Formats: sequence, structure tokens, C-alpha cells
Amino acid sequence: MAFLAVATSAGTSAFAADREKGRMGGNMRFERADADSSGDVTFEEFAAAMKNRIGNADTDGDGKMTVAEIASEIERMRAERMARRIVQRFDTDGDGMLTATEIESRQKKMFALMDRNDDGKIVPEEMPKRGWGKRH
Repeated sequence: MAFLAVATSAGTSAFAADREKGRMGGNMRFERADADSSGDVTFEEFAAAMKNRIGNADTDGDGKMTVAEIASEIERMRAERMARRIVQRFDTDGDGMLTATEIESRQKKMFALMDRNDDGKIVPEEMPKRGWGKRH
């Protein structure tokens, strides 16, 4: 319960600061919190949106969320967002799934972009300055 109080308090401050930007709670979009699209967010909508931010962290159902349970839920949510972005980038046929062909196609495009002299090889000088590889 203390966690929920802290989360609600932090969320309320972020909501007030971000409302003019069309966001609430940092990454939470106002439109998502406004479940009935009425142009305002009731406490019930706000509480539901905040609950969605921590998901179902009480995995053992004891009515309490431990640090481990919260951390596990945060990691699960983060991994799911990352996986969703990967599928969106690589999924060329738009079916919401990746095939080996789609992944290989994306890899070929990435390789071609790095192989600046088109010799079929990447040398350290062709590697991106940021990201993986040697930094210069």
C-alpha cells in the first residue's frame, strides 16, 4: 500500500507537470488515461492508468508487492516493449510476427548501410561511431 501511495503521489506530480504536453505520469499518454475519451481524467481512470503502469506485480496474490515482485514486473514490461519495437521494425508483411526471412532481410540492409565502399566487408572505420563495435 505504501508503494501505491508513493506511486500515486509521484504520478500526480508528473500528471500536473505533463498535462499541457498531452502526457501524464511521464510516459503515460493523457489519451490512454482518458478511457472514455471525455477530454478529462477521473480519479477512477487515473487509478486504473497508474495500476497499468505497475501491472500485476503482486504475483503471489498476497495483497502486497515486494521489491522483487515489482522489479520482475518492470523487467517483464520493459522486455515486452522492446520486443514489440523489434517486431514493428522487422515485420515487413505486417502480420505481427517475425520470420527468419524478415530478420535476414533487415540484417542485409543494416550490413549494406555499414559497408560504405560496397566491398562485402566491414572494417573498423565503417563501424558506427555509436552503438556496437569499436569507438573512435
